[in-house]
Amino acid sequence: MRSHPWFFILTALAAVTALGGFVALAQPSPRLAFHEVLEAGDPAPGFPAGAAVEAIGDTPRIDADGHVSFVVTVRHPVDGLLQALYRQVNGSTERVFKAGDPAPGTAGDFELFPDLPQTPRIQDGRLTFAGSVEDPDVVNRAGIWSDRFGSFDLLVLSGDHLPGLPADAEIADFGFSTRGETVLLRGRYVSGGAAPPENKGLWRNSGGAWEAVLVNRMSAPGVPGAVFGGDPMRVFGPLFAFDAGDGGRVLAQAWMNGPRIDKNNDEALWIESGGGLRILAREGDKADGRKTTFGPTSSSPTFGADGENLVPTVNDRGAALFGAVLRSGKTRLNSVWTNRSGGLALVARGSLPLSGFGQGDQAPGFAPGATFGLFEQGAINESNQIAFQGFADEFDTMSNLTRAIWWDVPGTLALVAAEGRPVPGAPGAVYFDVTLESLNDGGSLFFLAQLAGSGVNAANDRALLRADPDGSVRLVLREGDAVEVAGTVRVVRSFQIGRELSAD
Repeated sequence: MRSHPWFFILTALAAVTALGGFVALAQPSPRLAFHEVLEAGDPAPGFPAGAAVEAIGDTPRIDADGHVSFVVTVRHPVDGLLQALYRQVNGSTERVFKAGDPAPGTAGDFELFPDLPQTPRIQDGRLTFAGSVEDPDVVNRAGIWSDRFGSFDLLVLSGDHLPGLPADAEIADFGFSTRGETVLLRGRYVSGGAAPPENKGLWRNSGGAWEAVLVNRMSAPGVPGAVFGGDPMRVFGPLFAFDAGDGGRVLAQAWMNGPRIDKNNDEALWIESGGGLRILAREGDKADGRKTTFGPTSSSPTFGADGENLVPTVNDRGAALFGAVLRSGKTRLNSVWTNRSGGLALVARGSLPLSGFGQGDQAPGFAPGATFGLFEQGAINESNQIAFQGFADEFDTMSNLTRAIWWDVPGTLALVAAEGRPVPGAPGAVYFDVTLESLNDGGSLFFLAQLAGSGVNAANDRALLRADPDGSVRLVLREGDAVEVAGTVRVVRSFQIGRELSAD
């Protein structure tokens, strides 16, 4: 792994700045020193005099080298309010496109850059972003553009035909994510003038051309005669959740139909390797070699993302971390699994104080008898270390579960932070809420916390903390902190962490 400075991006309000400024951390120090990227009220870079930054859109993104991408709303003295797409590379801020600029690969001009989590992405200083273009026949016709290989190219435009679709089908709407230079597109298509819920799929673009990864009616590998199909509730289509590692290789939670497939075995997790997709775990299969099985479930997913189990995630080495409903007779358990050592291995089982649940595992860091309950989200880094956020059943009541974060970086599974526990570096304060943000490849875990307790008020009740591999936890940033911004001491009024942190 390359050695980089320690970067993150945040949107902040400071007591001496206009609302909406955001800053990027340059180097750790006892007093944090920040580099300001842009501030509401500033002259808008790349525009004529009189144009100013009105607002900063969705939280910016940052790559491993500290390059930043963001969308702003500009107040133009003649044109009024319009959007512009920017990036800052090596300290230089560039306006990439604005509304009204010609959209490469089309006959129209850009209208909007969606203020959504999917846009814009930055990697090695290069952008991949979504936008909409003027079209007399289609309102806000959407597309994706990227300069990952040089100049900006159009990758897809709504109305295009993609591989794996019926001959008369065209992509209607979509969202995207990136893994390095690979773009992954999850979209809905229209065929024969209709777009039922199952008309959806996942595509990948690595070198310039699209390939189908998992599309409705495509053959489901590992199950003879089966094809990917809609979920039992006819809401999500064939694909419920996915993640991707190096080169865009996916871990996908999907449904299928075909011979000898029913509601008890129609869902599986597929993982991709050099040989394509293969089943990692399937609904109805034995989970422990004896009586316990993965699911089945009917109205909710078996593998994670049901509000009680982890959304599947995968690292660049193909190691997965996922949640699953377990069944043993009429008994249910929530659970966490991984394949990081080759075969599937159980990490934790959770239970709730409700009829029908079995006995969950003891929750580390809690008094004897307190078990894991729900599992919300997880992370697995390139060292195959894991962390997850969930709830412990500490008081034997559904109305008072305790949110907490656990990890295995120090060795065995251990508690990082939990509601009601003291906050290191903040005397008198306790955690009111905690949210896992990132587990980096060096084994450091970042999490956000709402604070309560003695001396805590609305001006200092939010903090970013870092847990290190030795098990120590320290405050990184807290509302009310004095920080240095471009040589000036300012007070943090509030902040929001960017959509992603760099791996370092």
